[in-house]
Amino acid sequence: MEKFNSLHTYIEEEDTQINKYLTFFIEDQIFGIPISDVVQITGMQEIEEVPEFPRYAKGIINLRGIIVPIIDVRLRLKKEEIEYNERTCIIVTTIEDLYIGFIVDSVNEVTNIYDDNISGPPQMGNNYVITYITGIAKLDKKIVILIDLNKLLNEKEIDSLNFVEDEKENDSLNFVEDEKENDSLSFVEDEKEIESLSFVEDEKEIESLSFGEDEKEIESLSFGEDEKENDSLSFVEDEIENDSLNFVEDEIEGV
Repeated sequence: MEKFNSLHTYIEEEDTQINKYLTFFIEDQIFGIPISDVVQITGMQEIEEVPEFPRYAKGIINLRGIIVPIIDVRLRLKKEEIEYNERTCIIVTTIEDLYIGFIVDSVNEVTNIYDDNISGPPQMGNNYVITYITGIAKLDKKIVILIDLNKLLNEKEIDSLNFVEDEKENDSLNFVEDEKENDSLSFVEDEKEIESLSFVEDEKEIESLSFGEDEKEIESLSFGEDEKENDSLSFVEDEIENDSLNFVEDEIEGV
């Protein structure tokens, strides 16, 4: 059955990984690691620097939502730094449940290396052994140095990389909290704005009603004034008419 890790990378069944190694170049030297240690191989991408990291720790990358510290194998082996190019790759593996990416000059191939072709790691005198070298393999007249990436970094260095992971996780949580707080404040502001607008609408409605009442009152008063004026005019006209009739009657009677 096929397996996928959290980076959605295909992992072969364990029995098919036996004796299989991923080989890669650092300068002209071929190195090999068990294919079972490989999580993913990716091309170079933008690396975010982290303050106070050692020189060989180039920084971190965001790989599908996972923060991955990046180690330059060339610099870790105290070799001269070179400019990255299109052949430069990052081999992602896990050390103590921490994803770590290792920059190599180029990836060579996945190949079978059997125990019969592997000799023990060389000793450097006084029983000194380079701990990350697990063996020396012969492959088509080529020498392959087999290494354990888990031992390329010491415990203290791994702990420092874990600290970066914790810091990033805390930053992410703080960001989420800030987003929630901002959303809450925005909601309150929106509520206030809505209330303010409602108040303005109410004010306008009240003013509109008041204006209507004033209009009615003015019309009523005007109507009253007109009525009085009409009554006054009618009274005057009646008086004039009565006076005129009385004058005519007096004239007739005098005749």
